[in-house]
Amino acid sequence: IEFSIPWNTLTSGNGRPMSFNWYGYKVYISADGTGDGTYTAVPTQNPTNAANVGPGQVNDVWPSNYFTVSSTADGNATPPFSQRSFTYYQDDSALGTGGYNMGDETFYDLTINDNSIDNDQDNLVDNDVYDNLGTANRVLIEGSVTIQNNLVIGPSSALLPQDNSVNPINDTIFMTGASGSIFNNGRIDCTPEASSIVDTENRRLVFVMDGDIRYELSPLDKHRARFSDIIIPAGRSFKGPSLLGSEIELQYGTLTNYGVVEFNDGGSLTFDLRGDNPTAINNYYISSPDSSGVFRLDGLLIGRSASVLQPAINGGLITLEVSGDFENYNLFIPKVQGGQIDVVLNGRARQEIIGDFTETFNSQTTFHNLIIDNDNNSGNNNQGADVHFISNGGGLIDYMITGALELRSGDLVTRDTVNSLIHELVLDSGAVVIDSQATSNVGATPSSYINGPVSIVTSQANDTLVFPIGKDGSYRDTEVIIYNSTYVRDTLKAELFHSSSDSLYNTIPSSPEAILNVSDVHWWRVETKSTFLHDSARVKLSYSPDGSGDWVTDPLGLRMMLAPIGGNSSWTNISPARGSIPTGASAGYIYSDAITSFGEFTFGNASTNPLPVELVDFSVRLANKKAILNWTTASEINSSHFDVFHSKNGEEFELAGKVYSAGNSSNIQAYSFMHDELNNGYNYYRLIQIDHDGTSEDLGTRVLWYQGQEINVYPNPFFEEIRIDFPKRYPGELYRIFDSTGRVVLSGRLDPNSSMIFGAELLSGHYTLVLESEDHIINRFTLFKL
Repeated sequence: IEFSIPWNTLTSGNGRPMSFNWYGYKVYISADGTGDGTYTAVPTQNPTNAANVGPGQVNDVWPSNYFTVSSTADGNATPPFSQRSFTYYQDDSALGTGGYNMGDETFYDLTINDNSIDNDQDNLVDNDVYDNLGTANRVLIEGSVTIQNNLVIGPSSALLPQDNSVNPINDTIFMTGASGSIFNNGRIDCTPEASSIVDTENRRLVFVMDGDIRYELSPLDKHRARFSDIIIPAGRSFKGPSLLGSEIELQYGTLTNYGVVEFNDGGSLTFDLRGDNPTAINNYYISSPDSSGVFRLDGLLIGRSASVLQPAINGGLITLEVSGDFENYNLFIPKVQGGQIDVVLNGRARQEIIGDFTETFNSQTTFHNLIIDNDNNSGNNNQGADVHFISNGGGLIDYMITGALELRSGDLVTRDTVNSLIHELVLDSGAVVIDSQATSNVGATPSSYINGPVSIVTSQANDTLVFPIGKDGSYRDTEVIIYNSTYVRDTLKAELFHSSSDSLYNTIPSSPEAILNVSDVHWWRVETKSTFLHDSARVKLSYSPDGSGDWVTDPLGLRMMLAPIGGNSSWTNISPARGSIPTGASAGYIYSDAITSFGEFTFGNASTNPLPVELVDFSVRLANKKAILNWTTASEINSSHFDVFHSKNGEEFELAGKVYSAGNSSNIQAYSFMHDELNNGYNYYRLIQIDHDGTSEDLGTRVLWYQGQEINVYPNPFFEEIRIDFPKRYPGELYRIFDSTGRVVLSGRLDPNSSMIFGAELLSGHYTLVLESEDHIINRFTLFKL
């Protein structure tokens, strides 16, 4: 059927048509009705039952397809128009072998729809419509189709860039406009060999999917999308299915992201990398060439038949934000040349990192940067939210971090509470642990730590390994300091336990120093995978009133104890001969003496008799290029005086001065001592109490750093901010603020750019600011909060 429509008929005399529908084979549009300006390149298929029938008819008979010619955006008043739209309809009664084969075409808008939405709504849920091409409204692409604006696929409809022809590589959809979207409420099927969706203008390309994009026909549960090469422009977004339980499968090719990918738009979505044919699948690659790709996922699953998930070479930085479970049943490689995948676990309920263990396969998951940001910490780490390691096959699984473990919120639980297993989490040589402020290498915080064992690989001859471990709301950072003449690669593992040390059934020593009892709150296990390989080592244990508390009331009587792993042995006092030198009355840390074996560690109590002097506080600070020592006693019995010793290296001490004591007192006594012969660098001060009978007691050692210029802390008094001016920056600048009771009320790492502490939330009163560098105190300052 060929006919002409006079131009004036279309325009109603106003010079330009708004739109009209065409039902038939070919349409001619001309100004004088002679056929000039024929509108060519129309569909080549004759309609079925097209006479006197159009959209909106209540009859069961519909035309197969029709054009909608819209007014143009370029201002042309006469044809041919630069914009044209094609809408394809298919009637239920004409399904069977119905459909339209499209060759090389160019459209402004392409819409594929049908009149069977109500009739097929129930079938949509059961997926019957999707799985039978004979019962779907479909358009097959047999050439290159260019779409200048929108591509819309209605419910129960399908677009197939495939025809199993001799040369399927040409069956491609090109999106060329400066704006527009792909709205898929039905299905797009693409052949894995060649078909793709190409955005040629780096334009705003938004995928809104309430249906299905996939590559091959297979039974579906819920909505599923399978992709080949999909390119998402910079600054743009890709939104996945919103149906609960939907899945995205990266079946073939590469998903390249220049913008933001959201796979959880109102639903529960798993990014499923499993594949259906393991012999035909090699690797899955994800790339983000502009180094800003973010994938937001409800879950990630790497299936058994997948070989590996990894970034593409030179594929930029990919961030996978996973709010559900991270399942890896094969291999996950986070870093290759020029490509990197960081994983953020940011759920608001319990999340699981699930691996696979069978008789023939043990999965391994290696993270480069792993960020724990689970913001629903219930406080009961075995049953609450947090992130848990789980074995699907019931065996032990290796997990490794090569870059940084950042603990923002929630705990990382390495003990498998489902299978009662202990999985291996290893921080590789050079890996660091970052706290919730995303500073560097300072461990964890009371709100986020590793609950269970963690292993760290040594990276140099003399190395300090920081284990960010805790248990049941108690965070206790633990350090092992290794000493070697040459580098020895070793893997050390540490874990904190919340139970009484008496449960290990070890004998408590009575000599050379009597130990009254051991901790009934915490004990530690530090072990190596091999024999002790090092020249020596020291262990640093921390204590605090937080969580279950360690109840340290007499730090001078605090001792560190060591026993072999397994219990039923004897505790050995491994505190240094000159005293354990604790750092605080209720919160602090102590070091062991040099040891040549690891095992199980705990605190011991050596407070056997009332001390001649009950020390309350002992500190050293810098003022006017002089060291000012201050100490306070609560009681004194038969005390003669105090000797103050100074050392440049912490080993060789010389007498710096003497301060006479009150003798006998039951009241608070305050003392001070000034020393002006300072060493450039570290200065060690030891305080010794001497009785009238000549007996002595070591009251501890304090350290002061001096570099010829003083640190300026201001304003004092302060209201909101405390500013610190350093004449020289120190490695690892930390701060702690104590209230008048000795409780730590603020702590953290100083920002190297601003060196500012925010104390607006503190109550009015006196505070002590302690600045530290690594394990040494830089200086102390007395402040007043207005």
